[in-house]
Amino acid sequence: MNTLKHNLYDRIAPLLDDSVIAAKTRVRPAPAKAVAGEPPAAAEERLRIALKSVFVPTAQVRQIIKQLVGGSIGFSATRYTDSLEYLRLVYNRNFADDFPDAAAICLTGLAGSGKSALTQAIARLLQIEDPIAVGNGHDPFPAAHCINLSFRTHPTVAASLRKCAYPDEESAPARARLDQLTKHARWRAFRDFSVLMFADECQFITHGSTSSAKATSTLLTLLGLNVPLVYVANYSLCHTLKTRPQQDQHRLLSRPIVLQPESAGTDDWRDYLAECKRVAGSWFKVPVLTYERELFQMTFGLKRIVIGLICLAYRHMRQEGRSSVAIEDLRKAYLSPDNLHRSEVEALLAHMVNGIQPRKDLLCPFEVPSPLASMAAQLQEERKIKIVESYTEESLNVSERNALDVLKLKVGCPTLTENKPRKNSSRKAPPITLDALMAGDAKMHSMTGVR
Repeated sequence: MNTLKHNLYDRIAPLLDDSVIAAKTRVRPAPAKAVAGEPPAAAEERLRIALKSVFVPTAQVRQIIKQLVGGSIGFSATRYTDSLEYLRLVYNRNFADDFPDAAAICLTGLAGSGKSALTQAIARLLQIEDPIAVGNGHDPFPAAHCINLSFRTHPTVAASLRKCAYPDEESAPARARLDQLTKHARWRAFRDFSVLMFADECQFITHGSTSSAKATSTLLTLLGLNVPLVYVANYSLCHTLKTRPQQDQHRLLSRPIVLQPESAGTDDWRDYLAECKRVAGSWFKVPVLTYERELFQMTFGLKRIVIGLICLAYRHMRQEGRSSVAIEDLRKAYLSPDNLHRSEVEALLAHMVNGIQPRKDLLCPFEVPSPLASMAAQLQEERKIKIVESYTEESLNVSERNALDVLKLKVGCPTLTENKPRKNSSRKAPPITLDALMAGDAKMHSMTGVR
């Protein structure tokens, strides 16, 4: 192995270790402590920012990181085979080589699953300050192993290429043709030992009736930079790309990676909830480990919805003059009209448990194993048992019902009488159960005329 290839391998290979991934990617922000006299809206926004910065490298995340970073090792070993050839290409003003286009990888998942946070974590992992020795008596070269693009801030292919070609913007020409930008960006990526390129927020590419053509053209142009391209797409864009001709699908959709929600009952889900509780601060009194399953049923394990629910509960707390949030307050926040994610969560649960077809933007476009399968099976079984129990109790006569109530009182279960609706019901919000969620989803469908 020559000096250049050996040095690249020694830099990147250690990043595949779980302990290194955890140390370099985990983000533990300080608790969002209350500031005296701070307006409620300002405090809520500060809380939201702190919660959004939390990053827990779960088992699923570590597996994806290893897949992407491991692939970059194979790419670099093929791309940088010889120090002299590297120097020849770097100093060639008419930079051109016949290296084949790199692979495109589609990173997708439900909105709010943490795709952008994952790409930022990999960028942190690949950020190595030390320059690379290329041998042959030449000074070491600085390296930028990861290129990060976002179509939210650079919505056109020209703007994205300009960012790749002139990341500091200081040396950028006032005007440049697209082919010139492509050529210089490709040269710079080669010179800087770039082994991964992320294109985030790809939904901002697509506007109008030619959205699929525009997205395809943009992504294929970025592929021409000869760096493995990981483009972050929501389900809607993936469904759109699946309508493209076969050759486009082969190049853009052959290697999908689906970031799934974390499932209730797992250490990773509990770890994330515990971290959110720590960051929220002392006002957040919810014992998240006790109610982790109910919290999953209120959020479907989606981090953005978890953050939104905590912030909404905080807003209600300040509006009502309270000093803390308990589980009952979180339930009320979930059931309130301010919670715009409720119908989405209930549709996802209905699909997971009963197979009811959700909106297309909630339906995964790829057939991949789901980590929620065991959770779904458990909820399905519990629902069947509750249905059988309900039918059995409805068939009892009065004396049998009274006898059952006595037994239930002895073991601390709600009696049949207690289960009946009362005229003066308590304001205390009931637990968020699967049956309640399914009923809410069914009601929503009946109101909108959906069958």
